[in-house]
Amino acid sequence: MSGPGRVDETEVDELSSGYQPTETVAFPAPRPHRQVHDVARRDVSQLLVDVARRVGGTLDLHRTLEHITQAVVDLLGYQVAVMNLVTAHGELEVVTVAGPAAVRQQLLGSRESLPRWQALLDGAQQLGSLRFVDHRAGRPPGTRDRFPELTVVDHRPAWHPEDALFAPLHAGDGSLLGVLSVDLPADGLRPNAHQRELLELLAVQASLALDHARLFAKLQRSEGSFQRTFEHSPVGMAIFGPDRRYLRANRAYCDFLQRAEADLLGHQPEEFTHADDQTLSTDVGDTVRLTGDDVSRVDKRYLLPDGRVVWGRLSLTPLAGPRGHLEVIAYLEDITESRAVVRELERRATTDTLTGLANRATFDHTLETLLLDPSAQVTVLFCDVDHFKSVNDTFGHAAGDELLRQIGRNVTGVLRAQDLAARLGGDEFVVLLTGGVTQAQAHSVAERIRQSTRRIASVQGHTIVTSISIGVAVRTPGVGSRELLGSADRALYESKRRGRDCIA
Repeated sequence: MSGPGRVDETEVDELSSGYQPTETVAFPAPRPHRQVHDVARRDVSQLLVDVARRVGGTLDLHRTLEHITQAVVDLLGYQVAVMNLVTAHGELEVVTVAGPAAVRQQLLGSRESLPRWQALLDGAQQLGSLRFVDHRAGRPPGTRDRFPELTVVDHRPAWHPEDALFAPLHAGDGSLLGVLSVDLPADGLRPNAHQRELLELLAVQASLALDHARLFAKLQRSEGSFQRTFEHSPVGMAIFGPDRRYLRANRAYCDFLQRAEADLLGHQPEEFTHADDQTLSTDVGDTVRLTGDDVSRVDKRYLLPDGRVVWGRLSLTPLAGPRGHLEVIAYLEDITESRAVVRELERRATTDTLTGLANRATFDHTLETLLLDPSAQVTVLFCDVDHFKSVNDTFGHAAGDELLRQIGRNVTGVLRAQDLAARLGGDEFVVLLTGGVTQAQAHSVAERIRQSTRRIASVQGHTIVTSISIGVAVRTPGVGSRELLGSADRALYESKRRGRDCIA
């Protein structure tokens, strides 16, 4: 017989017995074989169990299908069993053949279009889930043009070269996965009911095997994709076990910590974390592990082998591990530079760029915050550099800027840690004293400031004698920030009226 995935009878006979084909279709001589109905039920059951065990015991699709096609030959009494699978290109390809080596060589890898196969199956006689092409019934409808080789040449009651028995293999959604076909019955007879039943059972095994193996292949592709993503991701990735110890770490993660993976495995991340941040990842990791939260994030500092500190943004996600253990996968992003940029922006937003002291916005915010407490004792010292305009006019603005920087350093040098010095702009400075400073103590601090600036300064090769005028205002109950700063400004004006270089 001939057709999709079927054996040419004359070629089989020629290969097996040396027969030279003529114009007459020749039947191969029946081969000695114990008939299926003679096989003990115990042997049949054992063989089916063996097939099922081998199907379930291997995830290799090719080996699985070889088991099934060989079982068809061993169990049903056919000399050839052929497995055709649907390809991604809309064809059915012969992937395994059980039978003589010459037949395997003839059929393996051959392909036929899916529409041609579908037309053949649709036009065939239904025998349960099987399809039988009976040469006595004539050509199947719709196949005259597609399968011109299917011609009726004899009407014998036995198996005929134009007969064909197929077992379509369907997925759970009903789509066609492939076709299992048998050929060359050893006894030369058409299949009986018992043979058809066994072929249906083996076809079910084949369908399950295909779903099983393809699911495994999909998982392998998914695992392979994860492995490639894990290893080559530019983002640091690590996996932690239930004991919070490293199980794996990719190259980017190791590069960030400047350690080899072997130096991490078996250790907990706290061993490489800054002392002030060690509880952060522990708390977040426990939250993920105990609650199963999708993602938890935290910014923390890590210690490099040379003692340097780097910042990382850690994102933790639960991951189902082996034997039901919940592992955690960590994504680590280097944010050292971004943190530095943020810190610089924050510094510029709160700091005077010339002197490094607090700026006016920071001073106003700090003062208003302190005055929210009605009982807070706050004192403001308003300072102004004497004759600063003449410094700029005589020596230039660069010299004036350097002088302001020196004065800023001198002022902060005589203050307590809890006090705040700020530059409001130009040559105006302000000092905020907290913690119950009395009027006398405030004047004492003002005097230290005045003395620190009342000296000869060397600026860009120029000798400059400086002095400063200071106004003092101590907060009284009910006074707000604007009133307190206004009182200090008026005191400063009084100091200048008295001749400068003094405190009022």
